[in-house]
Amino acid sequence: MKKKEINYIITAEQYRCLLKEFSRRAIRMHKGGICARIYYDTAQHEILKHEKKDPGHTKLVYEQENRIVLSKEQKENLVPTMYLAWDEVQFHVGGKEELVVSMKQNLRHRFEDFDFEMGSAGKLMLTNGQVFMTVSRKGFCPFWLASLFKTKKIKPLQMSEYLMGYEKKAS
Repeated sequence: MKKKEINYIITAEQYRCLLKEFSRRAIRMHKGGICARIYYDTAQHEILKHEKKDPGHTKLVYEQENRIVLSKEQKENLVPTMYLAWDEVQFHVGGKEELVVSMKQNLRHRFEDFDFEMGSAGKLMLTNGQVFMTVSRKGFCPFWLASLFKTKKIKPLQMSEYLMGYEKKAS
């Protein structure tokens, strides 16, 4: 079954509430820390991403399952377009890949210095303690989580962090 990803922007209060509930019902996968990606646009109008935590692989955006191997020549012809970094906390419910919730704090971007060795500085994309959250699931959303989202008025966002970065750049 293919994973479905839904993005949200949540308030600091919603974040605290979710952390409390996840600490009771979920397993923390990622202990926190800085995550980073460099995005590339290709001549074929594909968007590729390269992650600091997974340096040997490049992935097509929107096809999370498909890793691709680029030749040396293909890598040399890629032009980076955006650097994203964030502080991440990640939980899973059920089997390791059944339901994964990633909470990205201090989401920041830059459009120059496309090197992981340049540090994680960038312009903040969210304000007032907001958090970018992604829920990835293969099956149904657990009732307790759907109820919590309804109670706390957590609504889906129709945009990825990548598209949000471009929107912020344009404004």
